Amino acid sequence: MARHAARPPPPDAEGAATGRLAAEDSPSGLGRTLGKRVGCKPSRVRISHPPPPLSSRHDGPAARIEETEEREDARGVEDGVDPGHASARMRPPPRLQGRAYGILERMSADAQDDLVVILDEHGSPCGTAPRASVHQRQTPLHLGFSCHITRSSGEVLVTRRALTKATWPGVWTNSCCGHPRPDEDVEVAVARRVREELGLDLVAIKPLIPTYRYTAADASGVMENEVCPVYLGIAAEDDVHPDPREVAEHRWTSWEALGAVAANAPWLLSPWSSEQIAIMRR
Repeated sequence: MARHAARPPPPDAEGAATGRLAAEDSPSGLGRTLGKRVGCKPSRVRISHPPPPLSSRHDGPAARIEETEEREDARGVEDGVDPGHASARMRPPPRLQGRAYGILERMSADAQDDLVVILDEHGSPCGTAPRASVHQRQTPLHLGFSCHITRSSGEVLVTRRALTKATWPGVWTNSCCGHPRPDEDVEVAVARRVREELGLDLVAIKPLIPTYRYTAADASGVMENEVCPVYLGIAAEDDVHPDPREVAEHRWTSWEALGAVAANAPWLLSPWSSEQIAIMRR
């Protein structure tokens, strides 16, 4: 009689064949979660070995992030929010929370708020443009301002533009420059920008050259083209706390010393500041 090879027994109906573990029976429920994420039934997902215990996997940065997410989900459940709900998913992931997420929020706010006022040839507003893109080789005429800040001793503040600035990087200039936002009073813009850029509060703002206008191009060919009223600001204190993205260095000096530089070596200063100082000395 012919002898036939024995056939291996079929796997049982619950998927418990030798060497295989049904995902939905895994201790961590990992297979069930994967099944939901890939959009198939959990019974179709199989892993060849059971995952290690949770306590042995939570020992690195990724595990700490996972634990933070679980705590956030638990907090949402306590507040009556389904962790899978869209409103819960809108929360920033832990890696973007804190300082990094704050920077992103600030950048988003800057993109919305930092518009400059475009002017026609008569100096009247005719539109707006993002400040980050308005300065080009053919920069449209727009509204700006310059401020020269003094303190109680009578000295004036000069600043060196940050090396990362798009125009005149690393050049010494007047205390502060900026652009009023649409519908923002120019003197309000001066006070705002001085506080943002230098960490100073002004006790008084006075117009010096209200009709100043200039055009200039730096060594890279980028052009400034502004109606730029000039103001004198009186600082409430001496301590300057500059934003390093805007200011590389700063000095308090006498008007006489600054005037001498503008008269004898104007190329050491930004073209607008040397011209403004020359006008004020007349």
